[in-house]
Amino acid sequence: TNDEGGNGDNDDTWHALNDETCTRLSQDEALGQLGGVTNDEGHYFCATLLLYVRHNMEDTIQDQTDALKEVMTTHATTRQDNETKANSELIGKRLRVRWAKGKFYAGVVSQYHPETGKHTVTYDDGDIKKYNLSKKTIEWLD
Repeated sequence: TNDEGGNGDNDDTWHALNDETCTRLSQDEALGQLGGVTNDEGHYFCATLLLYVRHNMEDTIQDQTDALKEVMTTHATTRQDNETKANSELIGKRLRVRWAKGKFYAGVVSQYHPETGKHTVTYDDGDIKKYNLSKKTIEWLD
């Protein structure tokens, strides 16, 4: 391969797109990301959008990248808005949350915190806890 990630015969390149950047990759880096990698903080991830750019398309890559970023930003914003709305609709719902040793305790979802993705549960006995409800075993009562 050549230094730009092509196949050695031309200047074709690989690009990884994320929420904010378009990064040129070598062919080995691109293939590694397709299989999944662990970053410096120990988080595992797999590339979700890689572009293979033919050398004669290089002039249009920035336009394509800008258009893709706009689509990705719109999708991410819509998804966040939908998640916030769905999670906010749980406020006032009665539930039972499973605690240690399998025992369930009843309460009401009293708040949602979009910045953390957690809900506040006010239990019938007055206890108040914050949870990511998707990680808890719960039973909806109404």
